[in-house]
Amino acid sequence: MKSAAVDIGSMGCRLLIVDGDSGVRIRRSVDTTMGGAGPLSNGHRKAEAISDDALGRVADVLAGFCAIINEYGVESVCAVATESARRATNFGDLNALVMKTLGVPLRLLDGDEEARLSFLGVCTDPSIVADADKVVVLDIGGGSIEVVIGVRGDDGQLAPTQLCSLALSSMMLSRQYLHSDPPKPEELSAALSVVELYVDDLRRHLPQLGEVLAHPNTVVVGTGAIGTIAAVEVGVDESPLDGIGDGPLHAMVMKRNAVEEVFRTLATESRADRAHNPGLPPSRVDFIVGGCVVLVEIMRQLGLESITVAKRGLADGVVHSQL
Repeated sequence: MKSAAVDIGSMGCRLLIVDGDSGVRIRRSVDTTMGGAGPLSNGHRKAEAISDDALGRVADVLAGFCAIINEYGVESVCAVATESARRATNFGDLNALVMKTLGVPLRLLDGDEEARLSFLGVCTDPSIVADADKVVVLDIGGGSIEVVIGVRGDDGQLAPTQLCSLALSSMMLSRQYLHSDPPKPEELSAALSVVELYVDDLRRHLPQLGEVLAHPNTVVVGTGAIGTIAAVEVGVDESPLDGIGDGPLHAMVMKRNAVEEVFRTLATESRADRAHNPGLPPSRVDFIVGGCVVLVEIMRQLGLESITVAKRGLADGVVHSQL
């Protein structure tokens, strides 16, 4: 039996198809154009309606996914949505669209479910966490961030022990604080200060965090916008990548000084210049500085010297939880 997961995120949609008997990933498709064509949300931390433009873009993407699902003869489909859909006042319209196109109801994940499934998705590649006794997974999304602490148990398996989801995102910071082109120093300082406050919340939600990060055999893994920042660092745009592979950035280790350098470069460029950066897809041009702010300040506040990039995440966790 083949199973598929469709992840409708704030700025893009993902499809993953897995063979149920072997657990092998046989097809993935990623559409990251929603950021430029109308993301699900406006980046505010309040309830808001998904625009008709965004719903239209989702309809187009899902129609393409449906063709792929039929081509592969998929028997089981699960569609999920996250933070922007959680705040949507017209979630019923999005759900109806998914039902019409894919024939399944849209599962609205709460923050804890999103964090847990993202952690599971990262762990579907044992090599990325093979030697770790403890793992911290950080997912910077368009609508929220999720942080999960995982500890290896007596059975040898990594399992989440503490997790949280915060309404902090690259889109929110970009839309609410970074108004100038390029952002003014005072705007960047304000955005960094906001992230610092969220890190304080993070420490309260995850009391084990300091101890786990101090452990010598802990691996910190990043997904979401962190992959885009890595792509900018090496100049490889993976957004058109389609098929079964994870791509050249998977398991790449980014040092903090490299992340700081990407931040300095992107934050001092105009939007027009930023758009020419190799590795930066057009849909992320408006929000990548906000993503850099989140990652840079989290690494500074938590004393992280490096982070390992994972190209697997929520969709992988969803489909493997089905199996």
